[in-house]
Amino acid sequence: MHLTPAPSVTPPNLFDLTFDDTQVGITNDLIPAFKNLLAFLLPQIATQIQNGIPVDANVKIRLVATLVHVALLAQREAQR
Repeated sequence: MHLTPAPSVTPPNLFDLTFDDTQVGITNDLIPAFKNLLAFLLPQIATQIQNGIPVDANVKIRLVATLVHVALLAQREAQR
């Protein structure tokens, strides 16, 4: 298995913040657009993105990143 280094993000605690944190600024009305863009960029897991990410800007970014990571791993395993 090939592991990639963790991404560098600003602010450094980004994954511990919620989308509606003032440092992030994504409100509930922007979450659908975020989900649509993410699904467009990752069409192989678009269903998991649309069904798994709530329209709630109070969700921690780490949880969404984990959902995307796990969905990508499952999709890769399914192709084997």
